[in-house]
Amino acid sequence: MPAKTAPVPILTPSALKEVAFKQPNWPTLHLKSLHYFHINSLEDVKDALNFPTQPHRKTVTDFMLVTQGQLIRRIGLTRHIIPRNHIVFIPAHQIYNEEWMSDDIKGYYCHFEPDFLSYSWLKPDIGKEFPILHIGQETILALSEEVLAAILSLLERLEALVDKKSADLPLLVRLYLVTLLTELKQGGVQAVSQDTKQRNAAFRITQLYKEALTKSIYEIYTVSAYAALLNISPNHLNKSAKMATGLSAHDLLEEMLLLEARVLLTQTELSISEIAYLIKKQDPANFTRFIRKKTGLTPKQYRLSQAG
Repeated sequence: MPAKTAPVPILTPSALKEVAFKQPNWPTLHLKSLHYFHINSLEDVKDALNFPTQPHRKTVTDFMLVTQGQLIRRIGLTRHIIPRNHIVFIPAHQIYNEEWMSDDIKGYYCHFEPDFLSYSWLKPDIGKEFPILHIGQETILALSEEVLAAILSLLERLEALVDKKSADLPLLVRLYLVTLLTELKQGGVQAVSQDTKQRNAAFRITQLYKEALTKSIYEIYTVSAYAALLNISPNHLNKSAKMATGLSAHDLLEEMLLLEARVLLTQTELSISEIAYLIKKQDPANFTRFIRKKTGLTPKQYRLSQAG
C-alpha cells in the first residue's frame, strides 16, 4: 500500500487543548499528565469541552470507557454512538472528532504514546498482539459486567498511580495498560459495528476501503484505483460499500476528501490554492465548487465560519 502523506497537523496532547476546550488554559488534562500517559474521568471535563470539536489527528492513542450515559465520536467517515459499558479506541494518527456527551456521562479517558508499550521484554510484537491499536480495526467493544469490573479496577489503579513520584512509574503504567488490553482480548469481548450487524464480506471490504482512504487519500483519487489496490473490481467495491453503508464508493471517497479539506481549512494556514492541490490535485475553482456543494460555503467562508 502506498505510504501515507499527512499535511494535516498531528496534534500533541498539549496542542489538543486548542481544539478541544472552550478555554485554552483548561488545566484538567495537564495537571496530572505524564509525557507518555494521561488519565481523567469524563465527568471532570465534559463541561469544558468545545462540542463538536474540529476533525483532527493526534500523536497519541486514546480510549474512552463509558460507564454511564453516552457519547458520540466520529471516527474517520463513521459516526459512532457509544453507550454505557462500552469502550472505544482511537489509534494514533486516525482522523476523528468529538461530537457530544450526555449530561450524565461517567467513565474514563486515557491516552498513551504508541511506542510506550513497544518493549520486547514486555510483549514480543505489541501490534500483532493487540490489533485494536491500529487504524482500520474495529475500535468499539461491548463489555460484560465481569470484564467491566476488571477494567474499572485497573483504571482506578492507574488514576491513583499518576499522583505518585516513583522511579517504577513507567513500568507500572506499562504493565497495567498491557493487562487492560489483555483483559479485553481474553474476556470474550466482542467488537461491534454501529448497527451491530453480523460481519460479512461486504462489510470487510468496506472496512478495507475506508482504511485505504485514510492512508492514501493524498495519493489515490479514483474508485477504480482503490479497487485495484484491493484486488477487486470497481463494481464489486461499489456494491459492497452500498450494502455496508448505504453510500456508494464514490460517495465515501468524496466524504473522506471533504473531511481532509475541513481539517486543512481549519487547522492549517495553507492557502486555498495549496489545499486545492492537496485535495485531488484540483485547481482552486474546482475545489471551491466542491466545498460549496458539500457545505453551502466557499472555502474562505468555511474557514472564517470555523475561526474562533
